[in-house]
Amino acid sequence: MYDPLKEYEITKTIFLDNSERIIHDIDNSKYKNSNKALFYLNKKIDDLLTAIEPLQKHNYYSSQVILRVIFEHYLLGHYIWTKTRIEKNDDCGKEYYVDYFVSEYLKRLSYDLKIDSIVDKTISTDLLNQFQSKFPQHKDATQEDIDRIHKTANQFDIRHILDYTLNKTPKNDFFEHVHKTFHHFLRDYNKLSSFIHGGPSAENETYHELPKVDKDIQIIQNIGWAKTGSRLVKFYVLSSLLEQEDLKPFYKTIMEPLLSYLNQSEG
Repeated sequence: MYDPLKEYEITKTIFLDNSERIIHDIDNSKYKNSNKALFYLNKKIDDLLTAIEPLQKHNYYSSQVILRVIFEHYLLGHYIWTKTRIEKNDDCGKEYYVDYFVSEYLKRLSYDLKIDSIVDKTISTDLLNQFQSKFPQHKDATQEDIDRIHKTANQFDIRHILDYTLNKTPKNDFFEHVHKTFHHFLRDYNKLSSFIHGGPSAENETYHELPKVDKDIQIIQNIGWAKTGSRLVKFYVLSSLLEQEDLKPFYKTIMEPLLSYLNQSEG
C-alpha cells in the first residue's frame, strides 16, 4: 500500500546522501539556473518544515502562516520545473535570478522612496533616476526597460503560474491532471492570506471558533502538506538531472529505491 510519508523519507534520504554530488552536477548541468532555483526552493521548504513540525494546537495560527508560505514556494518550484521541462531551456531559471531579482529590488526601492517622501517632502520619488544613480552600468536605462523587467518577473506571480499550468502547457502533458487541481488548491492558498496579513478572518478562525476547526487535525495535515511539497521539489531536481544523458547512469542508480517503491505501490 502506498504511503506518502514513506515516499517522502526515501526521497529525503536520497537527497541527503548525495547532496554534495547533486550541487556539483547542478553547477555543471545544462539547466544550471533552473536546477539551482529548484534546489534552493527545496532547502527553503525544508527550513519551513522544521518550523512547522513542532507546532501544537496553541500554535495553529503559526502553522497556517507557515503553510501559506510553503504553498507559494512549492508553486514557484513546480512552475520553474514545468516550464524548463517543457521548453527544454534554462530561460526560466535565468529570468528568476536576473529579472525577478532586479524587479524585487526596484519594488523595494520604490516603496522606500514613497515612505521617505512622507517624512521628507523634498525627496524625489523618481524611480528611474534613483535606479540610474545607484547602478551606473544602467545609466542609460529607460522606463521601458524597467517595465520589461517587471513584465518578465511577473511570470512568477501565482496567478500567472495558474494560467500557465492550466492554459499554456501541452494537453497531453503527463502532469495535466495535477495542473487541473491547482484551481482548487489556490482557493486554499487565498484563504490563508488572512493569516499572513493579520486579518480578522484568521483571528475569528483561530481564537473565536468561527468557523469551528479541529486544529490538531489541521496542524497534522499542514505538516503532511509541507512534507509533500518538500518531496515533490526534491523529485523535480532529481528528475531534471536524470534527463541529462551524461548524468543518467548515476541518477538512475540513486533513484532506484524510490522508483522501486513506487512500482511496488502501483502493483
